[in-house]
Amino acid sequence: MSYNTLLLLTGFVFSSFSCFAQSVFEKGYFIDRSGQKTECYILIEDWHSDGYLTYRKDYKEPSQSKPLAEVTEINVIDAFKIIHIKTSVDISGDTPTLFSYTQDPEWSEQDIFLRVLVEGTYTLYEYQYDGSTKFFYATSTIPIQQLIFKRYKTASGIEINDSFKLVLFQHVNCTPNMSNYFNELSYTKESLIKHFLAENKCAGLSPISYSKSNVNNLVQTLPDLNSSSTTETSQRVKESVAKEKADNTSNTIRYFGLEVNQLLQQIIDLNSNNNAATPYSIQYSSNSRKTGRGVSYGLTYRFNKFKDDPIGSARETVDRSISFRIGYERKSNWGKRWIALHGYDVTLGGSKLKTKSNQGGGPQIEIESKSSTWGFGPRVGLMFGISSKVFIGSEAMYYLQFTKGSQSITGQPSSNQKSTDFSLILPVSLFLSVKIKE
Repeated sequence: MSYNTLLLLTGFVFSSFSCFAQSVFEKGYFIDRSGQKTECYILIEDWHSDGYLTYRKDYKEPSQSKPLAEVTEINVIDAFKIIHIKTSVDISGDTPTLFSYTQDPEWSEQDIFLRVLVEGTYTLYEYQYDGSTKFFYATSTIPIQQLIFKRYKTASGIEINDSFKLVLFQHVNCTPNMSNYFNELSYTKESLIKHFLAENKCAGLSPISYSKSNVNNLVQTLPDLNSSSTTETSQRVKESVAKEKADNTSNTIRYFGLEVNQLLQQIIDLNSNNNAATPYSIQYSSNSRKTGRGVSYGLTYRFNKFKDDPIGSARETVDRSISFRIGYERKSNWGKRWIALHGYDVTLGGSKLKTKSNQGGGPQIEIESKSSTWGFGPRVGLMFGISSKVFIGSEAMYYLQFTKGSQSITGQPSSNQKSTDFSLILPVSLFLSVKIKE
């Protein structure tokens, strides 16, 4: 046999083997959108979301096809299982150029294919598209939802939201494992498969594992059905990143608040005549997006002028007062809706009360009282998010304050007073705050 003949024969054998390897029909089934289950032999090939599933009802019958968009489940016995569902997906970018500036997931309703890795009381799924891998889970009581792991940008660099650890600690933890175990748990296929297999066995059920290494070469990535939507979303993320970079104050969150006790009393009959105890009816704060640290201000200015004529004595009274605080503050998120805060303030204030009276045409008598106050102390508070930008909350303050006052009356020597007060101002005032910049 000549060398050229041998070379041609070898090429033919390898090409035939390659074609055969790409044309394997395996026994299994698929379920369509109407819920009909079809037992068949499925062609193992590279699938695409806009493509077709090729199958034979009998191994010797001609091949048929089914659009993947019309299939809700594909199962090859003892090899792999894929489901097709509509669910919320975090579409945050997975590459440095597409990292967002928000810690929270960026949810988008998507039609996706999920590959089952472990099936049991606790089920683990894998979703791949555009080179990214995300994992989903479900339990006997919790529907399919994504396990969140994302990187995002801050003023000091790249941070990580690995809330999937807390979710697994709370819902997939039969053993039970301590928190330090979950702190070491990585967002990888091998690590999560090992965890879900162990938790299913702890729950008393022998799980089905579809993670055999000899199957990985057969089951290919199934991209997102809404590829155009994904492209638009990626573009939106890019535009958002560009906008954030152009905004010099993008790493600061600002809040503006007003006391609303009187407004609430008009809406809801609180059956109380008590006045609010806080001296600061207007609030403003500026906090770092990353650390929550920042500066906070409080201000109240009151002016009251009235005239009366008791028992024939005409009087005019002018009452002015101002209270101001400034200090360090740190806000911390408690879950999705609560924000706790604490801080340390310096306070300044002053008041002036002046009364002029004329009794029966006699000489005018003027009474003037002045005071100035300064102090310092800690402050704590709690805010509840009515929406993503509107909060209602209250604060408690424990200030040490020093007051210096004087009083003068026409025709009499003036008197001076000094006082020190160290008291707790209870959180009886409600504030409506708006996030005005983020």
